[in-house]
Amino acid sequence: MGPPGSGKSFLGCELAEQGVAAFIEAHIAEVDELLWRSYCEQIRESELVVALESNGVSHRNLLEDLQGSYRVALVHVDAARELCIARVVTRALERNTQPATDRETVGRFYDAWRAQVAPTYAFDLAVDGADVDHASAGIRSLLG
Repeated sequence: MGPPGSGKSFLGCELAEQGVAAFIEAHIAEVDELLWRSYCEQIRESELVVALESNGVSHRNLLEDLQGSYRVALVHVDAARELCIARVVTRALERNTQPATDRETVGRFYDAWRAQVAPTYAFDLAVDGADVDHASAGIRSLLG
């Protein structure tokens, strides 16, 4: 979980490539009920730990549902403000969870995420999305 541009997707893909976790790249806020059930089925059938990407803003109830059914570890993926902004404004528009791609708007969302969203979660681990090797090592250690 982390602000846009922090490296959540990249880290999830890296964990999948390493065979540590099955990565389901889904912007859960946009998932309808049928598709959500499909994701839950994938989670039940996976032989690996499943990593789901989230910015934690609009789908807290879905995350709480998962916590009621599974062991869920919340990992805070963060990166420097300027790096997150640069990543968001330079990537393809369809990769953004919000339509804004100007530096000022993205920066305001980053600041709001850190001030208003992050403090509402009890993270099990915090990692730097700019250091994928160290971040994936920390997650492997968390998973035991």
